[in-house]
Amino acid sequence: MAFKANTFLSEISCTDYSDGLSLNFRALRCWLHQKGITMGKLAKMLKMPRRKLRWKLYKRKKFSKKEITSLVYILGAWSA
Repeated sequence: MAFKANTFLSEISCTDYSDGLSLNFRALRCWLHQKGITMGKLAKMLKMPRRKLRWKLYKRKKFSKKEITSLVYILGAWSA
């Protein structure tokens, strides 16, 4: 008898936020274009200067847990 993998969602978070996370700029830019949101508007929603947002995206710098959480809610990625 073969065992099946557990398909239930994990009860604990497996992502380590201690150093922060970087984002895939191309995927984010595509989503922003589809929704009609500019980088300036996104920066306002994240409560950070536009220059800092662009710098983090282009240089693949890490976003804090608070910034990632805000971005998830803005994008509507509830399962993330």
